[in-house]
Formats: sequence, C-alpha cells, structure tokens
Amino acid sequence: MRCLFHSANEVSEWMALHSSVFRTVTHLLRYPGTSVPRPGLDIHSIQRYALKMALRMNPSTNVLGDPLQPCSHEPLTGFFRNGACDTCDEDRGSHTVCAVMTGEFLAYSKYVGNDLSTPKPQYGFQGLKPGDRWCLCAGRFLQAHDEGCAPRLNLAATHLRALEIVPLEVLRKYAMDQH
Repeated sequence: MRCLFHSANEVSEWMALHSSVFRTVTHLLRYPGTSVPRPGLDIHSIQRYALKMALRMNPSTNVLGDPLQPCSHEPLTGFFRNGACDTCDEDRGSHTVCAVMTGEFLAYSKYVGNDLSTPKPQYGFQGLKPGDRWCLCAGRFLQAHDEGCAPRLNLAATHLRALEIVPLEVLRKYAMDQH
C-alpha cells in the first residue's frame, strides 16, 4: 500500500492536472527579481510549494474537535510538509495520524512496502528513526494496529479526517496524551 498514489497512471494524471502550476513557476524562475517562497530553494522545492498552494487544505481540526497541533518540524512532516497532519481531498493516503516511530513499526512498514527508515536524499528525505514523529497514512496505522505493531500517537496532532478510517477507540489505545 502506498500512501499517496497507487499507480504510475495516477501520478501522471495528477501531474497533468497541475502542469500549468509547474509551467508558471518555471517561467517565473527564469526572470531575475522573481519573488519565491524562500530564497535558495531548488526548482523541485518551489514546484512542490506551488502545488501545495493550489490545493485546498481541510480545516485544521484534531480528532478531539480542537485546533490541530503540530506533529513535527524535525523531521518536517505532513502531506503539506508544514509540520502538521493537515490534509485535503488530494491526499489519497490520508496522512493524518501523528505517530511516534518505533523500531518495530519502521521494520513492519518496510516489510509491507513503505520503507520510512532509509534516507532518500534525492527527495530531501533523511529517513526516520525511533522517536521521530511522522504523519502516517491512517490506513497504514490501522493495518499496523491489526498486526499488533502500531506506534504510539499524539491525539492533539492527529487530524479529524483520520476518523474516516480509524475509529477513535483504536486511536485512544495508542495515545501518548491520554485524552
């Protein structure tokens, strides 16, 4: 199970849908004096930023009905890479559960096809280690629960839309903040 896209065709369709954003950003970068989100970012980072701005983020509410709290800024997590488990309709994997990584969960995730521990510098991903907080796909969290290896989580930083996949009673079992 992959968290965002399930096939190369889905990636192609998504990229085609947002190609005008890519073209606009690329055009703007070719002209000196263009304002960019943060100076020094490479073209791929700026393109990702432009796509995020084109997406409509759902309200930042947690599973307790309160404002969504940050999950992690180091490593930087979330579908929007804003440090929170914010989501939108385009987030097909529902990266909404703020989990604290364990060695057991990282090994399990790698075993089932989503290696979160190996660095992938070409994507700016340093790999996760035990103790890191990360916005997990709700389906992956439920799968790990069913297999007996779900990690602990932060309810205050877990998005309300996680409840579309994982029952609140299950989330509460793993809560570090014991609400």
